[in-house]
Amino acid sequence: MLDCGPMSELRLRFSDGDQPDLVVGAGVHALGRLPTGLGPVDAEQPWLLRVSNDRRGLWLTVAEGLRGVHVNGRPVQHVAMLRAGANIVGYELREDFATRAQANVERFLGAEAMSRYRVELRDCYDGIDETDMDRVVLDLPEPWRVVPHAALALRPGGIIVGYSPSIMQVTQFRDALDASGFMLAETIEVLHRGWHIEGAAVRPDHRMVAHTGFLTTARRGRAR
Repeated sequence: MLDCGPMSELRLRFSDGDQPDLVVGAGVHALGRLPTGLGPVDAEQPWLLRVSNDRRGLWLTVAEGLRGVHVNGRPVQHVAMLRAGANIVGYELREDFATRAQANVERFLGAEAMSRYRVELRDCYDGIDETDMDRVVLDLPEPWRVVPHAALALRPGGIIVGYSPSIMQVTQFRDALDASGFMLAETIEVLHRGWHIEGAAVRPDHRMVAHTGFLTTARRGRAR
C-alpha cells in the first residue's frame, strides 16, 4: 500500500519507454493487462492494481493471487506468501526438503493453500519451465546462473528477488541482471538493531546484528 499527499491526478510513467504515460484522475480505478500494456479495466474484469485518489491521499492495492517461482526458498517464506494469496511453484534439489516444505504448508494453512502450492524436484540452473510469472524468488549460492532463465519466465515488469549473504555474490548477480535486460535493480543490506525503552531512557541497544544478508530486486524489461 502506498500512502502520500492528496493530488488531482496521478501520472504513471513506464521506464521501458514502450508505453505512453497513464494519467489517473480522482476516484477509484482498476488497472489490468491490455493488448497495449497496463490500462483501465472494468470493475468486473481481472485487475492487477486498484488506485484510489481522493482528499485523504493516494492508496494502491495489489491484487491477490500473483504467480511466482521460489527456488530453494525457506518454508516460512512460502507460508507467508501463500497466506497473502500467492500461487507458488517451488524448485528443490532434495526430496526431504520438498516433503518438509509441503508438510509445513498443509499444517499451517490447510488444504486450500496446497491447491496453490507445488514443489518440483529439479535444478533451477538448468532452466525454469513456468512462463508469465509475476515473481521469481532466489535463495541459493549462484543466483546469477538463474537470471537468463528468470528473464524468460517473468512477464514484462515482473520482479526477481535474490537473497545473498556475500557482497561478491551480489556483484555477480547484479552484473547478470544488467546483461539480461532487467531494470530498476536495487540492493539493500539487512541489519537488526534493537532499542532500549525504559521511561525517558530511550536509546539503541549497545549490541546489534550488524549483518544478516543482502536483498536484491529488479524488474524484467520488455523483450529486446
